[in-house]
Amino acid sequence: MYNIKIILFSVAKFLEDIVKEDLERESTPGKSIGSGIRDFFDSPIIRHPVITSSIFFIGLEYLRYKYPEIIPSERINIPVAYGIYSIVGLIKEYILEGRGLKAKGIYSWFLQNPKIAAFFGAFSGGLITYYGEGKMNDIIPGNLPSLTLENSIHAGVITETLSRGLKNLRRIKQSIKRIKTSVYEKAYNFLFERPLALSSLVFMFSFYSYYDYRTRYRVHHPNTPFLSGNILEDLLDHTGSMFSIAARSGILTSAGFALSLVVSSLLHGHSLREYYHRSAKLIHTVLGNNDNSIEHQEQLVNLPNSAERNIEDLVDLGNNFYESEDRINAFKCYKRALRLFSKKGERINYVDFFRRTFGLDFISRGIRKLRFRNKLDDESTINRVFISLLNKDTNAVSYMKDAAERNPDDPKILYLYGKVLEILGYKESGRLQKLEAIRRVMSTSNLIEISSTKYRVALFDDELFGDEVVTKSGDRSSLEGFVKATNDVRSIAADFDDYDVPIPVGVIDHDEKSYYIMEMAHGELLSDRIREGKAEAEDFYNVADFMGLIHARIKPLDGERDYVEVINHRLTACGFSMDFVSRLCESIDSLKDSLENILRVSNRDGHPRNWIRSDYGGIIAIDIEGGRFVPLTFDTANLLGQYDVFDEEQEDLIFTKHLDAFKRYSVDNNDIDIPKYRLAYFNSLIIRAFEIYVQVKDTNREVMISSLENAKRAVVRVEREFSKYYGRKDESYKVIYEALEKLKIN
Repeated sequence: MYNIKIILFSVAKFLEDIVKEDLERESTPGKSIGSGIRDFFDSPIIRHPVITSSIFFIGLEYLRYKYPEIIPSERINIPVAYGIYSIVGLIKEYILEGRGLKAKGIYSWFLQNPKIAAFFGAFSGGLITYYGEGKMNDIIPGNLPSLTLENSIHAGVITETLSRGLKNLRRIKQSIKRIKTSVYEKAYNFLFERPLALSSLVFMFSFYSYYDYRTRYRVHHPNTPFLSGNILEDLLDHTGSMFSIAARSGILTSAGFALSLVVSSLLHGHSLREYYHRSAKLIHTVLGNNDNSIEHQEQLVNLPNSAERNIEDLVDLGNNFYESEDRINAFKCYKRALRLFSKKGERINYVDFFRRTFGLDFISRGIRKLRFRNKLDDESTINRVFISLLNKDTNAVSYMKDAAERNPDDPKILYLYGKVLEILGYKESGRLQKLEAIRRVMSTSNLIEISSTKYRVALFDDELFGDEVVTKSGDRSSLEGFVKATNDVRSIAADFDDYDVPIPVGVIDHDEKSYYIMEMAHGELLSDRIREGKAEAEDFYNVADFMGLIHARIKPLDGERDYVEVINHRLTACGFSMDFVSRLCESIDSLKDSLENILRVSNRDGHPRNWIRSDYGGIIAIDIEGGRFVPLTFDTANLLGQYDVFDEEQEDLIFTKHLDAFKRYSVDNNDIDIPKYRLAYFNSLIIRAFEIYVQVKDTNREVMISSLENAKRAVVRVEREFSKYYGRKDESYKVIYEALEKLKIN
């Protein structure tokens, strides 16, 4: 979300902690040139195009009245101001903020590039006006260039307003859909969630007013009709003139759209809920009821807001805990808040929109900064750090460095210092500080084992780090592979609000063992939600989309696992007869032809125990290994084959969403034959049931039974939906079905 560039002054004390890798990355030629350009343009003039263009406009107006011989016409001021606004805005968005030009589809491109879209809108508006109005008799001679320029600016403003408004509306709706509301609240919110309805009424009214004027009133040629009064006829015969009317109407329409968003931001049900909790929290704080204040602040933290607002709410919650002398929960909140800086922050809600529109965030942070000014306690220092980070102020790292120096034996402060360094772009330096904090904890804390499978997973026996950091022990080279694989997925998930992974810290050697240290992901395992009856189709849609993203963007390691050999080895070791295993493996081998032309991807092992639904409704991918490549349908089978949750129709929809996501996120245009992939998916369910049997038969019989039953249903569906294919392999499927029955009762 934040790409903050620190200017390396030799006097900055935190520089002693910046390692060679980070310094070299800063000094690479390409980055130096790019950073130099950004630094050159990073000034208040460029950062605030509206203010800058307004100042220019006021200056030009002053010169026009003071020196009319230099600027004789007022019509030049608005075009110049608009031109400055556009140029400064382009520099800000595409140089300072590094916005890309690529987007999937024309509509997404329109939403992502409002400035360029405005340029095309202005050019088209001017062109249509010039050639359309040039033939109309009610245009004052010599006034056509001015009218063309005026409508061109109108069209540009309208296009940009529409682009930004629709993008904000889409982001707001993404937040709104996470809120569970009653039927009555949905009815109340109906119009507030559709600001286009009001703006459409404004457009129709203003368009009719302008159109009526040009059909009824003849200023210069009172006896000559210019527009007939028949809208369809005039659209065909006088397209340019009708566009000119629409452009003039668009200004009022844009104002109506903006006003509708502002009104909605004040009166929407979600906004009222937030106002209630903030007011209640303030009252309880004034009355000294800290427990009640914390309760309302926790409700605010759980509301879907922008990343910036969530950060501020988490910091406020941490402050409440700190003032209650609960430092453990306070630091948990602070660390969760720091975690949010790594996300893009695309989601907002109506209240966020209102705050940003009127600059209330900037004002509130200024007040908070005064509150903690010149205080040296840890709470004040941490708050100054967060305020600085949110305001993109590079003093944050110095504040945190001071706190670390004042508390040299406190691993919590050192860990936060490492997080701040990471946020500010010094990733390796920050990682080393966090590892040092973990080493200190490991020297005084025991490890509590929570899982013992292929790798031993444990938590720290520590009040703070026990809830924040998890370890996995094993072979060092394999653990380093986990770090790389997780960082690869983390890099692609950074562009998506709702997708994430646990943050890898690194590999530590301790007591002659190697430990992979990662930050714990907070939320509920999808498998736990299934067992508790809370899993929803939306959870699986999101997982299927995230899984498609990973499959499309992550390159698999070389080599494909021979699943027939794996099944042979595992079932033989489990004590089944050689004759049974041999007949079964021959039958499974006969299904390979259905997987021959299926795209291969990195094995995600995407069963529900490897996905977490976060506290904010997003999806977190866990237990990420550097997998070999497998058919694309294997992970769909992993996701849907190990539990009984949905009916066939719903499972088919999730299967399709996985394929759609893979196609949407792929660089190459992959042609996917849905029926062929459906057959491969059914056979993948069968193969995966046999592969995981030995792994789950003693440790998770629920998964064992469900996977075998789903495999049996897959055989039935192949017979029903692919009868010709089944007819050629009916003997193999009969052997497989009987084997599934035998394994179920074994």
